[in-house]
Amino acid sequence: TARHFLFDERRQWRALYSGIEWLRANTPGEARVATSCPLLVWLYAQRNAVMPPLEADAEAAGRLLDEVPVDYLVIDALAFVDMSRRYALPVVEADPAGWEEVFRAGEDLVIYRRVR
Repeated sequence: TARHFLFDERRQWRALYSGIEWLRANTPGEARVATSCPLLVWLYAQRNAVMPPLEADAEAAGRLLDEVPVDYLVIDALAFVDMSRRYALPVVEADPAGWEEVFRAGEDLVIYRRVR
């Protein structure tokens, strides 16, 4: 099947696309995903997706993610937005027992599943 991407295919974007493909193939249809690119997750993986909260306090951001509730959290290396490393990664670091790494594409993308 031909894939048509909306953006260029630099290494970071290729990692994101591989993560989106993983979400499509390995998560239930009702899964909720927090990602800096929710539209791409919706289009390619057909999963409900939101942006991570733009909250500097990791505990407050974690509570906001739980209110959705988010099942998967995508940490990417996209430089133009730097949202997931700046706001979402501290949530995982503040509660490592609450998040399980389920997919990795080198150093450019990690997907965590919420442990409830």
